[in-house]
Amino acid sequence: PDYMQPWAFTSDDGRFEMDYTPVLDRASGSDVGLIKSDQHQVFGHYTGRALLDDGTELYLKDFLGFAEKVYNKW
Repeated sequence: PDYMQPWAFTSDDGRFEMDYTPVLDRASGSDVGLIKSDQHQVFGHYTGRALLDDGTELYLKDFLGFAEKVYNKW
């Protein structure tokens, strides 16, 4: 997959809805027989909303953060 394309985060209950725009993919990988690793720590900006347990709605716009996609086999 192209980790630099926009991502969408959503919860099953609709309380978390964020669009994510990547800026940098810090990637690392190795494959030595029984040990394999493919890691992507992607930095970027979140925009969307989250509904807290007390009913408060949080709105974020261009909030700096990161997301990861990691596969490790030992």
